[in-house]
Amino acid sequence: MLNVAVVGLGWWGRTHIRSLRGRSDKVRVTRLVDANMEEHRDFVGELNLPLTRDYDEVLSDPSIN
Repeated sequence: MLNVAVVGLGWWGRTHIRSLRGRSDKVRVTRLVDANMEEHRDFVGELNLPLTRDYDEVLSDPSIN
């Protein structure tokens, strides 16, 4: 299983998340990154995934492949 972070929660980022969550046995979305955290609170709350605005934090996370 490949653990990935989605950077950017606009239309395209949300489309990727929806197409992968619960449908792929090869890729699992485990972290989210977006500069406008407040704008996406409701969407992120539905997913129950950690959200950060710090791209470097996600790059240094050893659990992200």
